[in-house]
Amino acid sequence: MVEPRGVEPLTSSKAIGAPENQSLVISRELAHVEELYEVVAQSFTDEILSARVRLLSATARQLLDRGEHQQAQVCVNQIRALVFSEMMRHPGFLIGHFEQLVEERHFAIDKSLHEKHVQVRLTVINAEDWDGLRRVNAGTNENRFSSAPFELLASQLIGLIRA
Repeated sequence: MVEPRGVEPLTSSKAIGAPENQSLVISRELAHVEELYEVVAQSFTDEILSARVRLLSATARQLLDRGEHQQAQVCVNQIRALVFSEMMRHPGFLIGHFEQLVEERHFAIDKSLHEKHVQVRLTVINAEDWDGLRRVNAGTNENRFSSAPFELLASQLIGLIRA
């Protein structure tokens, strides 16, 4: 689509960072992380975590209403950190995450290292060594091109569905 002269599409970094669009961008990000949390909450019950997420979500919305975008972004980042920390504790997520990484061999910088991680994965899963699987996942992530797309929600849902 051709934009009128002097008008940039909303997808440009300049438009997304514009003050008038920050609220929309952060609201969408908040909705995404809340959706992710709802999926997580179906599989794992932790009332303290739920209360923290609800409080941070409400605070983020209040801050957005007042135009305090940076503080709202901090709340969204805290929710994301809480959710991911919780997910990393669960074997189903770890296994699902790694299975997605295995399928994305084409993003590996060193293909032989990728194959080594696949072999180590089988050993650590059979031994139920979840810390070892976290290390293998981290190594696999480090061996990826930085521009490789990472479908975050899809990856997390894979692990949760298999949990």
